[in-house]
Amino acid sequence: YTSHAFNRSIASHVSTHQYIRPYTPRHNGKIERYNRIEPSRVWCRFYMGSDSRLRVA
Repeated sequence: YTSHAFNRSIASHVSTHQYIRPYTPRHNGKIERYNRIEPSRVWCRFYMGSDSRLRVA
């Protein structure tokens, strides 16, 4: 099931929703690894320098 709001959000961000095969741990592992790495990359951008917190806030 995919909601209409989700589909509209994907379309508005010019992204695609990709499905993985069910019951394939290898594919799920790739997704989980990406989900673990991506937030850390975002936080690194905000906290690179000592005064960067002042610019973000």
